[in-house]
Amino acid sequence: SPAARIYIGIQHCIQLRRSLLVLYQGQAEFLNVSNDHVLACLRHRDSQRLLLLCNFTERSQSVSLKELKVQGCSDQAQDLMTSQTLQLSEDLYLAPYQACWLQTKV
Repeated sequence: SPAARIYIGIQHCIQLRRSLLVLYQGQAEFLNVSNDHVLACLRHRDSQRLLLLCNFTERSQSVSLKELKVQGCSDQAQDLMTSQTLQLSEDLYLAPYQACWLQTKV
C-alpha cells in the first residue's frame, strides 16, 4: 500500500541518519550547483563526504556532479537512498521533490 511504502521509506531514512556520524558531527557547506531549484549541502567529517541534494520543484532537475570533484572527493559516489553507484563526471537527474544522499571519500 502507499502508506506502507512511505513508512518503509521514512524508516530507511531514520536508520541512515543514525548510522552516519557525518550528518550530526560533520561540518556543513552549501554548494552552488548552478540550479536554483536544487539545494546542495556537503557535509564532511574526517575522510567522509556526504552530499545532500534536494529538488524542491514539481519538475525534474539536472545537477552536475563535477562540483564534488572540485571539493576533493573521489570519482565515484554511492546514493545511500538507492544504493546506486554514480560517476561524478556525469550529470544527475532528480525527480520532482526527490532527495539524494551521495556518499564519497576524499
